[in-house]
Amino acid sequence: MAPAGERKGIMKECIMVVDFGTSNARTNLVNIKDGKIEAGFSKPVFYNSPQKDFHEIQADDYWLASVETTGKIMSSLDKECHIAGLVFSYIGDSLIPTDSQGNATYPMLASFDLRARNDMSLYTEVLGTREFEKISGCPLTPRNTGVKIHWLKKHMPHVAEKTAYYLTLQQYVNMKLGLGPVSDYSVANRKLMLDVRTRKWSDRLLDLIESSTQEMGPAVTGGDKCIGEITSYGDVRLPYKIPVFPGGHDSAVGFLGLGLNSGEDGILGNVGGTFDHYGFLRPEYQDTLSIADVQTVAGPVSDSYVTIKAHPAGKDLLWFIQHIAGQKDMGLLDHYFRRAAFDGQNPAYYTTGLDTGNGSFIFLNNLSGIQEIFDTLVEGMTFLSKEYLELFGKLNLNFQTVRVGGGSGKADPWLQLKANAFGCRTEKVRNLEVSSVGAAIIGAVGLGICSLQEAFGNMVTIERSFEPDKEIHSLYQEKYRKWKELCRKLQ
Repeated sequence: MAPAGERKGIMKECIMVVDFGTSNARTNLVNIKDGKIEAGFSKPVFYNSPQKDFHEIQADDYWLASVETTGKIMSSLDKECHIAGLVFSYIGDSLIPTDSQGNATYPMLASFDLRARNDMSLYTEVLGTREFEKISGCPLTPRNTGVKIHWLKKHMPHVAEKTAYYLTLQQYVNMKLGLGPVSDYSVANRKLMLDVRTRKWSDRLLDLIESSTQEMGPAVTGGDKCIGEITSYGDVRLPYKIPVFPGGHDSAVGFLGLGLNSGEDGILGNVGGTFDHYGFLRPEYQDTLSIADVQTVAGPVSDSYVTIKAHPAGKDLLWFIQHIAGQKDMGLLDHYFRRAAFDGQNPAYYTTGLDTGNGSFIFLNNLSGIQEIFDTLVEGMTFLSKEYLELFGKLNLNFQTVRVGGGSGKADPWLQLKANAFGCRTEKVRNLEVSSVGAAIIGAVGLGICSLQEAFGNMVTIERSFEPDKEIHSLYQEKYRKWKELCRKLQ
């Protein structure tokens, strides 16, 4: 942080947040006083699918995109603005093999890379699925990072020979900054090699894939703990030394950006984006997976856990724009949302699962137009969210409100649909970039500038609330019942 003399008269105390999303890297300057984004720049990144189930990206594409967007922030920096700290928000479940210097030995494997789907026997037959769930707090899927590491060692020994670390994107970026392969608790847990109770790498899971704490990157800490200071970000010179904080997994910090904390009752967070995340924070671990089929994982800061469930949203909408509307501009979604008829009268249904490829349209006919397809798609995704809310209900938590941020918060008709389908109030926050706001809150608290409650009071504002229409809710209750019956028949 700049000396006090240099900061005298500064009007805007800000946190710089680098937010790595599924499809872009963004750098935002967040004002600590009111949560406003003073400046923000993003750059898209693109994945490759060289063969079925393979989804890769050059790790440097993310890094260089973040260098470019950070450079634009520096070029446009308001003289009255002081950057108090640098904090991050990250996608989860990423895997980047690197050498000892942090140079990638193979492209980054995305969370939705399924190449290891046929290599699950170590977990299912040797360890046991339930034992994996007890250790990690998460369900076992081919997306599991450990399965992918085992696959690389087995099928690509030439890569394994050159590899010293198996890192997340978070650890990779920290290596680029010269700070070592440091991870925060929440991203480490998304690596699915962490013991969720001890917040340390699990010897049992590591031994299973013949790996080690050293290969994982041994340092795991709170996202609000300073891990060093930097004077440059890549080739971008910074105006002074800036403290760096790891931040955390985008959905976890997003819940903080919604103003939720471990003591909040009655509010379920909804962070929308590529996936529609639902959840809340709590101060202690509970094995919610066995109770309600929702997972509880380590939160970004000490003594915090995140109970969470997610399904595709942005992915499904991208499919609609590209393959049904035949366009590339996601801004066209506004057009379809404005014309949507979410009144409970639509006779068609869309059943969906974790992957868009599993979705089915039912009762559409040859007279159905693009708008009806869109309305049916969004209703189907909303019914899946409603099913998730029922799972959260098994935890004996009385939620009266769903608070929304992220991409899905941009469409007021969708928020009204959620209120009508869920039968409860839906709120949207003023600053929808909740992952950046949450990361900024972590940084401000870590720097000692304010307490968590003070940060919520300053940086999180409810812009609008949507109340359920009783008549339409009744129609959606019946339609949801039929939707569940159709889903069961199609399983």
